[in-house]
Amino acid sequence: MNIRFVKSLFILTFFLFITANSWSQEEESIGDIISRYFNTEENVNIPLLELSYGPEWMTFYSDFNNSFEGNYATEIQYGFFRYDKKLSRNGLLYFSSERAFFGNSSSRFKPAGVSDFTIKTEMYRYGGTYYSGFGIGEEKGNKFLFSHSSSIMQVNSDIENFTLNDNDNRLLSEFETETNFGMGYTSGIIYVFGEGVTSLELKYQHNVIWSNFQFVEWSGSWVIENLLQRTPDLFHDYFISQFGAYYPIVYHIYKTGISYLIYEGRSRNSFWPFKGSEALTQRGIRLGVKFAL
Repeated sequence: MNIRFVKSLFILTFFLFITANSWSQEEESIGDIISRYFNTEENVNIPLLELSYGPEWMTFYSDFNNSFEGNYATEIQYGFFRYDKKLSRNGLLYFSSERAFFGNSSSRFKPAGVSDFTIKTEMYRYGGTYYSGFGIGEEKGNKFLFSHSSSIMQVNSDIENFTLNDNDNRLLSEFETETNFGMGYTSGIIYVFGEGVTSLELKYQHNVIWSNFQFVEWSGSWVIENLLQRTPDLFHDYFISQFGAYYPIVYHIYKTGISYLIYEGRSRNSFWPFKGSEALTQRGIRLGVKFAL
């Protein structure tokens, strides 16, 4: 892939963000967004711990002739959560959260039986994730929050049994013998019990793990994703005035839709829209419980 093209994408992204900032001087500046990461009168960071568990399925989109055992994923997250008092108004709440996580995806640690004709795995992943979204309710009362997250991770894999197919074994060995880089997103709904962060979340997760990380191709894909995902964040006030009480749902559908299209593309074409190495896809549903620390 042409390196000049990737550099041009970076320059274009920077230019568009600067232009968007000048358009939204009466809306929300980039400085306002950065200020969320520090404790102020308008934003208080709440330490939290989350535990989650649920089924997960793995696939290759290449010529892979065997099937993976359905796994169950267990994950622990630690980080900070905040409600943005400047953007929250008239029953609408904006929240954001940064966390570190460690997770396990296992063919054995699950309530269902194990097939003799599938590939069994034990996978460990760790990394960082960023959550954000709008919700409906008051900060001191019960509320529904619509969450979206983006993650980067490292994945260590243990393939329990290989196959009789040499091509399949070649792919599997690329994940068995080294630590692999991956990214993922989640989309979910959170019910918060009263003030704070004690809550239940049901979420869908889609991870893409690369057998051979290619920085230039990944950078181009990452720029496109962030350009599409982050630009609306500069215009929350405007969109709230247009959509009113429906904005939390509209915003959630938009961010989830963009992630769905990009990650489906990456599952088939590793660094969509650029070509790259083989990618292992993980899709799953998890139920999470959050506590304040």
